[in-house]
Amino acid sequence: MEKILEIEKLSFSYGENPIIAGFDLTLGRGERLCLAAPSGKGKTTLLRLIAGLERPESGSIRVGGRLAYLFQEDRLLGWRTIGKNLTLAANRSLSEPVRRERATSALEAVGLSGCADKYPRELSGGMKRRAAIARTLCYGGELLLLDEPFTGLDRDSRELCARALLSYFPDAAMLLISHIPEDAGLLGAEICETDFGVRNS
Repeated sequence: MEKILEIEKLSFSYGENPIIAGFDLTLGRGERLCLAAPSGKGKTTLLRLIAGLERPESGSIRVGGRLAYLFQEDRLLGWRTIGKNLTLAANRSLSEPVRRERATSALEAVGLSGCADKYPRELSGGMKRRAAIARTLCYGGELLLLDEPFTGLDRDSRELCARALLSYFPDAAMLLISHIPEDAGLLGAEICETDFGVRNS
């Protein structure tokens, strides 16, 4: 199986507080993993390290392909319409009409047809979360990092968005964080409990 994510002997601390110590992880194409650990124990930090937003103290991270990151926060550009938020995320090598078409399709996939011309402030919290997921669909990639992807969504919306993610990313490696075990089930992800190599902390 082709390896999409390889982490070897990764360590990271905040000051004197070790968060990750000698951690190893490998994900192959199509593999899906949900990390389970108490709050504040390194889950989001690991995703940020993989995405290059934090620098490890030691160890290595290799990503074999395009990386898409769905943050805990929606991070929509408030001064852009929802449609523009999505077209900006689509691959820049595509023509503008194709990018707009992808945005329209992604919004349909998460149940937001007709919202392309609305601004984030005009949407409810759940709608903004679905728009953020649609933006991830437009971005694409071989490795998908999902940090509490279905926060604020009801059961029907979570199921809809999970189907969309699986449809758009059938062969991608997925690394998921969620406090809701059912979310892992919706994405077909194996739940892995971990202390990130930090003992008795």
